Amino acid sequence: FVGLSPFFTSPKHLLSLFIILPVLGTITIVHKTLVDRSQEILRSKNCSLNTINTKGDIRSSLQYLWWTGHKLDLVGIQACEESLHNINLSGANLSDSNLQGVNLISADLHLVFLTGANLRDAEMAGVDLSRSILRNANLEGARLQGANLEGARLQGANLQNADLTDVNLIGVKGLSADQLKKAKTICRAKIPQNLIINTIEIGSCKL
Repeated sequence: FVGLSPFFTSPKHLLSLFIILPVLGTITIVHKTLVDRSQEILRSKNCSLNTINTKGDIRSSLQYLWWTGHKLDLVGIQACEESLHNINLSGANLSDSNLQGVNLISADLHLVFLTGANLRDAEMAGVDLSRSILRNANLEGARLQGANLEGARLQGANLQNADLTDVNLIGVKGLSADQLKKAKTICRAKIPQNLIINTIEIGSCKL
């Protein structure tokens, strides 16, 4: 043992290593198993069957992956009709995901990637979508009352029949007047100055 650190020659410290290393190995294996299982749950749901009851597996899987640093690995998940109100998924990548009919009321989705995501008929009152990417997202029939979309990117987003009551659209990128005109309601919405033309005016209610 000549030249070895006292830590490695002390019986007490060696015993600690024999205890700690197997525990760390077990934790690593369990974590890997939970990550794989969560990914499987998030991609195995058949949205065409309109299944709603998943006993909270979708929500818990999303939260586990977000908390453990896998928030960029959520592309293409199947979470249709799920209850995800108040969930925090800020900074996640949910591009190309099926979120049709999902309950996202008061959820924190700022800085989230939702490119090509299906949010048709989603409940999104009070959701924070500030600085999120919603390029080509389908928001048809979505209820976005009081949502914050400040600084979001909306190029090609479908707003057909969407409820934009009290929505904050200040600083949005890629939003056109033609997109807004397709919305069901824009009552009291905060609209960028460059879009205040003809029938679209601040505080107007288009029903």
